[in-house]
Amino acid sequence: MVSLEGDSFPDDVGWIRSDRLYLAGRTLDNGAFLQSPRIIQANGSTVGQDDFYQYSLNGFSGSEAFFAEWRVETTGSRDEMVGVGPASFVFSGDFGILYHFTIASNRVLFLRDSFVPAVWVDIDPGVPHEYRLNLFGEDLYEFFIDGDLIDFGVPEGVYSTEDSRIVFGARSVLVDSTTSWDYIRFGMIPEDGSEDYDSDGVVTHDDFYFAQECLSDRRTGISGGPENNAGPGCRFTDFDGDHDADILDFAEFQNLFRGP
Repeated sequence: MVSLEGDSFPDDVGWIRSDRLYLAGRTLDNGAFLQSPRIIQANGSTVGQDDFYQYSLNGFSGSEAFFAEWRVETTGSRDEMVGVGPASFVFSGDFGILYHFTIASNRVLFLRDSFVPAVWVDIDPGVPHEYRLNLFGEDLYEFFIDGDLIDFGVPEGVYSTEDSRIVFGARSVLVDSTTSWDYIRFGMIPEDGSEDYDSDGVVTHDDFYFAQECLSDRRTGISGGPENNAGPGCRFTDFDGDHDADILDFAEFQNLFRGP
């Protein structure tokens, strides 16, 4: 499992920053990674700034149960989507299989292929939303927003492959915008009820970092506690299989805990 939390610049933790002609400003603010692309004048023309990063998925090639989850908010309008802005998150590669998300303040576009119908989703502006893609080999893909299943179906093929990579970033096409990333996480889907988020075979402080979110209301669309659906990102901590994350599940986490 790979985790980019909002308290780090991506290129400080293994991501490759793209060499762009007009790089957008960026900063860390209160646990979030902020990108602030602007419309500027350069060489007598009006141009938009951008800022993009990529991470190779070579280590996950052929995974039978792969996930990526990201929490983001942007101020850019849906008008920016004509230029693949203001924010985008892309599962790409060289063999034609891709999953492409374009995110505006109040709308999301999900594309799998130019010959597959696009999925448009209206979202509430002014708040961050949590996005998740589950991939189960050649059998199934699932797309969630805030824990709600938005789209699913049969993939065009196995993803990821040796050439695959994740690319994300922000761009100004027509107007200035600000995009805030709380986190980006991806890797093998942990076994339900295992309490082992990073799938390394042992329950440690690393797993607790993620398990505690499932017991609180920090995660958008997930309230935690008895009888509240914990959502797909918290199934690893639902030890008793009742679809919520509560104190009974945390008690089992403590039984399995093996230290730092």
